[in-house]
Amino acid sequence: ILIVGLSGITVNAAEEALRAYWPMDGDVADASGNGLDGTLVGNPDFVVGPIGQAVRIVGSSGKYVHIGAADIPPPWTASMWVKRNSTNPSAALLDSPVCSLRLEQWSNTQKVGVTVYGVADHIFNYTAPMDQWVHLVYVGSGSTVTLYANGSHIGSVTAAMNCPMNSLGNTRDPVN
Repeated sequence: ILIVGLSGITVNAAEEALRAYWPMDGDVADASGNGLDGTLVGNPDFVVGPIGQAVRIVGSSGKYVHIGAADIPPPWTASMWVKRNSTNPSAALLDSPVCSLRLEQWSNTQKVGVTVYGVADHIFNYTAPMDQWVHLVYVGSGSTVTLYANGSHIGSVTAAMNCPMNSLGNTRDPVN
């Protein structure tokens, strides 16, 4: 189980273009004005978040938010509040058929990571604490993805990937 609240996706920092913003206050409407409203799948619950509400998503049990948008090429930034309240061997935050931003990386590492399906699973040297809200920011530059947690630089991994935009919380990982 993971809980996501206040998610925003930006592209091209020079233009400061907000691509999507889901406040999660009782619905999954995109407040950016770009029409990337989500659709609740499997009836996930809305719960109290760090700011307003959040949605509790359990991708492995079919509770997630479908977005259905095209992945965003670099440069991109994905910012979200998350609360890990159980261990999941492969917990996707943002996912697509091509790549994934993970709260917990595959193979029970419990480390935050990124995946480019069919290419590699990458982990950062960071485990989100149990039952605490943490603000994660992923920054994709083209050849690397950098992770920040609660404003602190965690590290970078070499991964050429787009920002996944198919779903919040669902996973295409073949082990799930």
